[in-house]
Amino acid sequence: MQELVQGIVAEGPSPRPQHWRGNYRICRVAPGWIDLYGHMNMACYAMVFDLLGHEIFGDCGFGADWTRQSRLGLFTVHAGIDYRREVREGDSLRVTLALQRHDDKRLFARLDMHQVEQGYLAATMAQTSLCASLQTRRATTFPPPMHERLAALM
Repeated sequence: MQELVQGIVAEGPSPRPQHWRGNYRICRVAPGWIDLYGHMNMACYAMVFDLLGHEIFGDCGFGADWTRQSRLGLFTVHAGIDYRREVREGDSLRVTLALQRHDDKRLFARLDMHQVEQGYLAATMAQTSLCASLQTRRATTFPPPMHERLAALM
């Protein structure tokens, strides 16, 4: 897995205040992500969505600092990837994240992966996350400031 992580180079705009739909990160498909068929291995799609999605969530206040201070985290309980078109070594990928809805404990998001040079949608991922206590390892409600933050970001 370490070899895969080295290929990710993220860049993107600074987050817009409050409304962040459309924030994104870009990476390039590394040689180690390519399978026998000459395209990016299916597991690498999940890796890219996960690593770049974490960065975007961090921009919104749900990153490492929040976790260290609150001892809470976002645990993914469901992720479904729809593979649309293949990507190949050296392709630039843009991952965007959009919140769809939330309740007291859950957050529903959609991530899109576009191949930058040709502009096509390569894959989408629907993700459900739970606010979880790192002490109890159980779901818990979002604290009021984070619940308010989510409402402002929708």
